[in-house]
Amino acid sequence: VTRMSLPLPMSVAPFLRSPLPSCSILLDRHTHKNAGSTMRSIYRDNDLQDDWVLWGYNPASMAEASLSLLHLLLEARRGGNCTLRTPLRLVMEHHYSRTADWDAVVARYGPHTPLQRVAGGCGCRVVLFTRVREPLDYYV
Repeated sequence: VTRMSLPLPMSVAPFLRSPLPSCSILLDRHTHKNAGSTMRSIYRDNDLQDDWVLWGYNPASMAEASLSLLHLLLEARRGGNCTLRTPLRLVMEHHYSRTADWDAVVARYGPHTPLQRVAGGCGCRVVLFTRVREPLDYYV
């Protein structure tokens, strides 16, 4: 019996790996029945293995979280070079619902917010994205 060993992911496709960012905040908005559990599992694996932190669904504290991130980045910028003691890699999960207003999230994390301006000045990306399901007419 010949045993076949599978190559490690790095040896199969080294182009699939890139250096981790020193600062990145990802906000994943998704609707029901849209691979939420699957993505949460991937995010948790990254949390355990990749130095990413998963901030689970909690719409009540979105405003508080944005202020905490803003203060953290302002404190880092106060030193003149935006150096954080540890990398900031955050994935925030936001499950769409009638009670969780996306406009309020965009008002705190969107392109014209203090958080985006300060983060951009520190080389930190704040990315908001929405996951939808195929076929798109599922939502219409």
